[in-house]
Amino acid sequence: MHSPDDEQQHSMATWRETVISTQFMVIGNGSESTFQVVEYLSGKGTHYTSVPLSRHVPFGILSPEARHMAFVCTDNKSEAQALYVLEELTERGIVSIVVHDDCNPRFQQSAVQAGAADVLAMPLRNSAIEDALDIAFYREEIEQHQSSMEQHAILLSQLSPRERRIVCLAARGLPNKQIARAIGRSIKSVERLRRQAYDKLQVRSTADMTRVVLLGSLFECRSSRIFTAN
Repeated sequence: MHSPDDEQQHSMATWRETVISTQFMVIGNGSESTFQVVEYLSGKGTHYTSVPLSRHVPFGILSPEARHMAFVCTDNKSEAQALYVLEELTERGIVSIVVHDDCNPRFQQSAVQAGAADVLAMPLRNSAIEDALDIAFYREEIEQHQSSMEQHAILLSQLSPRERRIVCLAARGLPNKQIARAIGRSIKSVERLRRQAYDKLQVRSTADMTRVVLLGSLFECRSSRIFTAN
């Protein structure tokens, strides 16, 4: 039986592994915040690349296999440039944390609207960076889940009405015989339509098919509520 201390140590170890396995970009103009972020990441043994704060972000330096995250470091003179870069990172799906030498409420609001997971101000404490990383990692997981749901919804949209009804019944655990009775078709027809649906959904098993149905349908429900609300 694990004690609370064991669980806490395991959680901290997992967190450290997540940080170390992430490739960071430190985008700054040589401000004090830039140096403090670099010092923190160096102390954690992370993979990071420092790049200047300019209108061109060198995305080519990022490894396609790695998990990416960015620190955008700025001061009062470079706020507009920082917001431009932040929007570009957000469009690329890279979660970012903004660090400002002297943050003001107006800039903080603009940064969040541009996609920042969190906005930190100097003086910068390690605990504040770690809290911001927690927020950023959590947000990244949510966005990845949302993207997966949307992709599954696109796959579902390729099914014919009959194919969709079959996979929905199969996802509820009904065998082909009961599905055939429910839709008034032969078992062979159900088997054929089910194979066609599997091909369209790009799955090979009932478990994978069920995941597509559940996540795709959930995304459609959320989207319909959004459109209705608007």
